[in-house]
Amino acid sequence: MLRNHAEPSPATAPWGIAARLVIVLAAGLSVCRGYGQTLIPGSRSGDMMRLRQTDLAVLERQEPRNDLPCTVSQIKPELEWDFTFHTGYDVGIPLTDLVGDGDELTVLFRVVPLTRLGDPVYMVQKLHVPAVAEGTKGESRFSGIFILGEGKFHVDWLMRDQRQHICAKSWNLETKLKSKDSQMRQWIPQALVQPSKQLFAEEPPVVRAPEIGLPRVSIIVTFDPSDPSGARLDDRDLESLVPILRRIGCDPRIETYSIIACSLASQQVIYREKNPGVIHFSALREALRSLKLGIVDAKRLASTGSPAQFATDLIGEHLKKENPDALVVLGRKGDWDTRISREALESFERPGTPAYYLSYTAEQPFKVSRDPIRRVIKRLHGFEYGISRPKDLFNAWSDVVSRIVRAKQAAQVAIAANSGTW
Repeated sequence: MLRNHAEPSPATAPWGIAARLVIVLAAGLSVCRGYGQTLIPGSRSGDMMRLRQTDLAVLERQEPRNDLPCTVSQIKPELEWDFTFHTGYDVGIPLTDLVGDGDELTVLFRVVPLTRLGDPVYMVQKLHVPAVAEGTKGESRFSGIFILGEGKFHVDWLMRDQRQHICAKSWNLETKLKSKDSQMRQWIPQALVQPSKQLFAEEPPVVRAPEIGLPRVSIIVTFDPSDPSGARLDDRDLESLVPILRRIGCDPRIETYSIIACSLASQQVIYREKNPGVIHFSALREALRSLKLGIVDAKRLASTGSPAQFATDLIGEHLKKENPDALVVLGRKGDWDTRISREALESFERPGTPAYYLSYTAEQPFKVSRDPIRRVIKRLHGFEYGISRPKDLFNAWSDVVSRIVRAKQAAQVAIAANSGTW
């Protein structure tokens, strides 16, 4: 099997982006890798949109076209960890229609919320096609993903090559919660349309509640492979843990007092920040890039410490040095060595900080395994919440914040009573 990686081509329009089309040539098989889209400036304003009139005419007609032969299938909308619905399209093109010294495919589509017919959102995706030899058989495939809130939508979609051959299709779709999950609607935007975002995109500053004395919460997040002997982080885990962390960090009911990112596998802190106000995800991304799993450090070889001991020492030292109103630990549940020294456990005999553990696993049902964080949180008389889907996160975090806020209010009442300020 031969992989032919085409280099990105410059965008030919001011609103375009470059993307790569990766074709795998085989007997009767070809696969393409699609990249994200970008919004077209002016798509939500009164500015003149930079669209070809011929493209706009095709979209307006909403009629199928296949002079560029292709198959287009809708990707079923799924509620993801950012509490939006991810959907999109899968496209297949016969390689016989891509024969030549190279081509560029332009995908242009608009998504219209049916509750706001006058507010269409236009997006574009550009793909560079490498040279395809005469007689090559098979099919090229690629996909595109975009993000929706809850609602009903209409999509008009076209793709054209440099010879102005066009494939066009339209479809309707609806994104909605099940009636039993309606309480999650407070976290889900209505009628939202936007392109897919980068996983580590920066967040705007969080608008906190105007009250003085928001609960100060320390966050410890562990990044480890599902298999303790693994040499890399699983993409699926990252695509879950990072949005969960984002959700926690942007909650206006708490103040992010500190954040620590660590690895049990390598027994090291990879990122630490105090009073961040907003979590700097680009810095976290760079820290994760420096994480070297599967490589045993000489200091670790000489040490008798276990991942459990590392986690215990880290949490214990943090709570002694800092004085947060609550501790939240987020991480993937793993099957680790849980040996912890008696001295370390005894240091948690009189816990004073409420502790909560959001233990993530991609598998359902939630599996019990040897988990050092679980043991520490239990010693702190804290609470563990198993999370394997967005609904679990909604239920868990709603309960955690409610407990944190109540504990903070009770502490403030006690302080006021002792100081005689009633």
